Amino acid sequence: MFFKRAIRQKGLIVSLLIVVGLVCGSFLVSMLGLMHPLDIDLRESSKAPSAQHVFGTDSYGRDLFARVVYGVRLSSLAAILVTIIASVLGGVVGMIAGFRGGVLDEVLSRGIDIMMAFPPLLLAIALLASMGAGFDSLVTALSIVYIPRIARVTRSAAKSIASEDFITAASAQGAGFVRTLLWHVLPGVFPILLTQATVYMAQVMVWEGALSFLGLGIPQPIPSLGNILAEGRGYLRVAPWISIFPGFTITILVLSINIIGDTALDLVDPRMKGVMK
Repeated sequence: MFFKRAIRQKGLIVSLLIVVGLVCGSFLVSMLGLMHPLDIDLRESSKAPSAQHVFGTDSYGRDLFARVVYGVRLSSLAAILVTIIASVLGGVVGMIAGFRGGVLDEVLSRGIDIMMAFPPLLLAIALLASMGAGFDSLVTALSIVYIPRIARVTRSAAKSIASEDFITAASAQGAGFVRTLLWHVLPGVFPILLTQATVYMAQVMVWEGALSFLGLGIPQPIPSLGNILAEGRGYLRVAPWISIFPGFTITILVLSINIIGDTALDLVDPRMKGVMK
């Protein structure tokens, strides 16, 4: 029923095609080595888009199309890893807190509240300042930012499921805590967890771009959409394409992922939108 309703959503299908095309295309181009984003040719510095350089070149003569393609790969990889890590850890914490209840729920819930009291960007900046810039640090910092957010929504769903009759019946038949959690609570939480992860993936991509733009994420010369934008801000008058193309790519990716997440959330449970904001 879910898939029958999903294929009727034209916006969802178009957005899926855009995201899959951009992300899979970037990985395919990178694996085949069809172009290199670090090749410098100062004679081609700041060239406008042409047949030879579709997106033009940057201040070092590097092909901007190659850098944007590799930037999509790295930015999307960071967003995917953060979403998976935060969903797994946040999902486990949220399910345990919501299903177990009692003192454990109170302790975990207060920990979630404390972490969510910090503005996400400031918390990520503070973590990166202590760990240093880099891909691993960026993924770790953003995962820590999103774990409590995912845990909060998962806890709410698990708490609702814990009061259902089939949970009582499973306990009466001797099902243990772990078995009940995996076989009865997880199937009910998983659709919400999946759609929630899709919504947050778009946010993670924006934060990755913002942190790399500030010089706290993926450092130059390794290309990410954020640091390509940062490089282009000094050439907005003489070579605006250095910022236009990565900025447009981020916009298209984030918009498409948001449409996918919002549509999936409407199909699963539109009431969860208020909880996730």
